[in-house]
Amino acid sequence: MSERLGEEHEQWIKAWNQELERLDRAADRTGVPPLAELEAMALASIERRGQRERRELLSFILLAVLVISMVLVAAWASPVLLLLIQGLGLLVGAAFLAGRYTGRKGSSYE
Repeated sequence: MSERLGEEHEQWIKAWNQELERLDRAADRTGVPPLAELEAMALASIERRGQRERRELLSFILLAVLVISMVLVAAWASPVLLLLIQGLGLLVGAAFLAGRYTGRKGSSYE
């Protein structure tokens, strides 16, 4: 396993060096310092990740509020309806978690 990690690390270093060389060549042609481009790429990546995490948290909170309100309404209406809505809530929650942990998106955010 350590050999595979060593190989992956070497490949990553080679790819990084190639990207740095590409940026240096681009900087020579355009006059833009490569560090500024790298910084902009890093900041954009961090911002996208933060937005994605906020959307996921908001989705989870909205799902929780929906399930709780459905359970309260069902408990007030009838016990059979309560069981049906709890089952539906469990299915939706399971689908949400399955999508989150398998990497599949259940929505069209991106």
